[in-house]
Amino acid sequence: MTGGPSRRAALAALAAAATAACSSGPDAGSGSSTGSPGSSSSGTSPAPAPSSSTAGPEPSPAVPAVPAVPAAAPYALLPGEVEPACKQAALDAASAALTVDAAAPAADATPLEPLRALVPTGASTALEVVYPQYGGLDGPRRTASVMLVADLLVAGATTGAVAGAAAAAPERRSTTVDLRLTSEGGRWSVTEVLVPVLPAAVPVDQLPEPTRQLLATDRVELPGAARADLLAGAVHPAVVSTLLELSQTWRLHVQVLTSGHPVNVFATDRVSNHTRGRAVDLWALDGVPVVEQDRSPWREVVEAATALGASEVGGPQDLGGRGQFTDQVHQDHLHLGFGRA
Repeated sequence: MTGGPSRRAALAALAAAATAACSSGPDAGSGSSTGSPGSSSSGTSPAPAPSSSTAGPEPSPAVPAVPAVPAAAPYALLPGEVEPACKQAALDAASAALTVDAAAPAADATPLEPLRALVPTGASTALEVVYPQYGGLDGPRRTASVMLVADLLVAGATTGAVAGAAAAAPERRSTTVDLRLTSEGGRWSVTEVLVPVLPAAVPVDQLPEPTRQLLATDRVELPGAARADLLAGAVHPAVVSTLLELSQTWRLHVQVLTSGHPVNVFATDRVSNHTRGRAVDLWALDGVPVVEQDRSPWREVVEAATALGASEVGGPQDLGGRGQFTDQVHQDHLHLGFGRA
């Protein structure tokens, strides 16, 4: 039969071509190379990038740190304090209310809830006392006002710290409060807490020049509430000028101007000159508390303030000058007022 071998030859050629095509892939023959990692042999496709589905677990969200209670410097009442049990009761109550551990349940603060309102949510706090001065003490020593100036140490309120991070230094917030106390059976207890609402500041360039000088000097130490009174323009020029003049000779430590002082002269219905912005209380002079009467230069300051025109000059003793007076309340500070309350 003619044509048979030719047809078989053609079919054989086609089969050989198909076999050659199948054997030319990357796994065939010696032309493929597995090589070592990083090999760049031709004919080898690069390893595919790892799929995102094979990556490690997502990191956990940062856990906020629970701030530790700040370490506050201890405070001890000074020798010579009048009715020290009263002041100690005020200090104990304020410290208990304002020493807060953010990790612990809040304790009952009644009637000290106004103090607890000073503690930011989630913060740990402690109280560092500057000075507890009398705002009033009645004759029988059964009721009292203790004006406490202190720094509230605040940890964790605004730092944004996370667990494991280094702790930031606590923030200091100057605080002035009026603690009212009563004595029953010789035991003092806090019955009311008055936290002043500080006045709004005016633009500094609208303040009188002497007020700006008083705010700027380092010769007069001002707690936050007193500074706010000055920034609001709420302090009489006679008070400002007297403080500036006295500060040329002595370093003055202000306890209160207006905010934080009882509205009325204690246990009376007379409006205090503090309320009118016409008085200042000084608890220390040249770093020495007035209550340390043998060391403090309070006598010289009393005489100088009288010469400068103060019409109310209260202190540990009545030195006989115009407007000078003394009582059991003014054993721990000097009161300088201008114009009778």
